[in-house]
Amino acid sequence: MSVGTFNEAIKLAVERGSISSRPGPGGGIFATDPSPLSRMNGWFRDAAAGGDDMLRESLEIRNALAPLLVSEVFARLSDDDLADFDGLLDDLHRSREARDVTGFIWAAWNVHERFASLGRSQLLDSLYVSIMDVGTSRLRTLLREAEAHGRHTVLYFDGLTRVIEEFVEALRTRDADGTVDALRRTDPTMVLRPDQPQQ
Repeated sequence: MSVGTFNEAIKLAVERGSISSRPGPGGGIFATDPSPLSRMNGWFRDAAAGGDDMLRESLEIRNALAPLLVSEVFARLSDDDLADFDGLLDDLHRSREARDVTGFIWAAWNVHERFASLGRSQLLDSLYVSIMDVGTSRLRTLLREAEAHGRHTVLYFDGLTRVIEEFVEALRTRDADGTVDALRRTDPTMVLRPDQPQQ
């Protein structure tokens, strides 16, 4: 290993709170107990490759936060915001019709990023977007793994499209329960599973 690589590894470990470095007599490199923020950042870094259990855990937290975020968004939601959602929904439909997987994933992500941007709490909004990113990253990882192993992946666009349509419609009608329900049913990896009949 080169000295530069070693120094970069030390720098990253210090930034992540895994170690501390003290110069001078009695100094050196010491293991630390990472702060809660460092542990949370580490969890999000590892989540995409961490498997379905980490995705499930993140969605459970997202679901618990959903009513709070919906309440915040509804307090600020304007007609201009709803027009933005219509445009984002058009993007989703276009990418779906084109069977553009990357475009479709980003279009779905953009709906939720726009939704989070309407909340007043930066912490809650960031946590929500980070959780949604776990699902999107997990989907990308699964698609890359399938491609690396030469497997053809059948994708099911309709289920996620329908959920996002219902999400936007619930926003439009100021239906808080419907918005929470659609939000809780949103999982980017659902495009890997056959569409389930509506209940």
